[in-house]
Amino acid sequence: MCNFQHGTIECRGDGYCWNADCDGFDPNDHSLPCPACNTKAWLEQQKEEAETCISFSGIDSGTGVDIWESAVRVARRENHEGVEALLREIGEVNALYEDEQGETQTKRFVYPGQGMSVLADSLLSQTPGAVPMIFDVGPSFNECIIAPSGSGMSGQFDKLAK
Repeated sequence: MCNFQHGTIECRGDGYCWNADCDGFDPNDHSLPCPACNTKAWLEQQKEEAETCISFSGIDSGTGVDIWESAVRVARRENHEGVEALLREIGEVNALYEDEQGETQTKRFVYPGQGMSVLADSLLSQTPGAVPMIFDVGPSFNECIIAPSGSGMSGQFDKLAK
């Protein structure tokens, strides 16, 4: 049985959470997936929120970007072994935020092995220790592979390391 608990929010044991301060829960209420034992549903719900919410306020405040980044932190903490595969499965996330001029912008989140070029995927699979990186440069992004010294992938820098 799952033992997820955050404040008064607890897993019911069926993949969904409830507020333990209440007198009970509706077993048909599937509005709050458990981030520990129902991580994919949790991330899918948070992705929907992040892609449709420019800003929110309440006890705290933030943007769609904050929603997604927080959801990924929680998922990694609660399901560290399975979260990376789930992030690739869920796919690209286009979280909303408002820039300084009040215009709606999108921050793109892409996870290693998903959305990268065929060349990058090929290099990753052939180079032990290589790490994929995606640099967010506004509306577009650039991919690169950080390869260990001596791997033959770092070209001129391998010569300097010898």
